[in-house]
Amino acid sequence: MINLIEEYLKTDNLRLMSPCNNWEEMIQATGEVMVNLDIVSPAYIDAMVSAKEKYGPYMVIVPGVALLHARPEDGVKKTGIVILTSDKDISFGSENDPVRVAIGFAATKQNDHLVILQDLACLLQNETAIEKISTFKNGEESDLFNFLVSLELQSEDCL
Repeated sequence: MINLIEEYLKTDNLRLMSPCNNWEEMIQATGEVMVNLDIVSPAYIDAMVSAKEKYGPYMVIVPGVALLHARPEDGVKKTGIVILTSDKDISFGSENDPVRVAIGFAATKQNDHLVILQDLACLLQNETAIEKISTFKNGEESDLFNFLVSLELQSEDCL
């Protein structure tokens, strides 16, 4: 098992209270963070938007959270994740709307994808943690990072 936080998440991977008005802007903003961190190429953003348009809101996997991703061949440079929170409720057309937390996810190999999803499972099942994540404000990235580390340390029985 990997340590998700130490391996893939740093304070630079966190964007808080991003001004998003709709699902496209949320995907675009999340993707831009991924591009700026050299996790993906710009084509990956288009692929995430296309996936939503083609398959619907399947990526809203639990109440309030969208797991934004595309296929490795759509421009993944390295495995990585980012977390972006929105300053308002975003509708994806899902029963799990509104979304306030987007997790941008890219994996170079299918195995990376499965291991990271397994590690994310505890976080995604913790509704209280998801609600708290959405309350951190711009400038509190270190506080959010420390909160995520504390959650991961407590999640051993979940994995």
